[in-house]
Amino acid sequence: MRVELVWAGQAVADQVEAAFEIGGAVRRLDGSRMRTAEELWAEFARRLDFPPYFGHNWAALEDCLTDLDWLRAPSYLIVIDSADQILAEEQDPLVGLFGDLLVRACRHWALPIEDGEWWDRPGIDFHVLLHASSAEAADRLRSRWSSAGVELAVP
Repeated sequence: MRVELVWAGQAVADQVEAAFEIGGAVRRLDGSRMRTAEELWAEFARRLDFPPYFGHNWAALEDCLTDLDWLRAPSYLIVIDSADQILAEEQDPLVGLFGDLLVRACRHWALPIEDGEWWDRPGIDFHVLLHASSAEAADRLRSRWSSAGVELAVP
């Protein structure tokens, strides 16, 4: 199972189609609507149908991304279009915080739960694809996230 953030160009359509074929939950978010932390939390809440108790902060975002009880699926794919715009009005440390949070969510889902209880489950694929509309935007995205300590894989 992959537990990394992936910058994707043309591969996005293939990943989305493959996830739909296996019945996975695919959600597309708009990075241009995520230029501040508050906008980021609102976009995630809106597109992933977070419950009303979502607290619109980093801890609440991680809690919801590692629960998703309301969005049960055999796999999850989050595609963020215009990803070079994510947190563009914030300082780089928030990009690092957000990247680390996404990696933790990926790792959470990758681990099976084997407690001998009704909530046991196998590891589940949880992927985040960051999509940029041009090569220049992709370069800006990789550079900014790298300087914040988040390495992006390229498919």
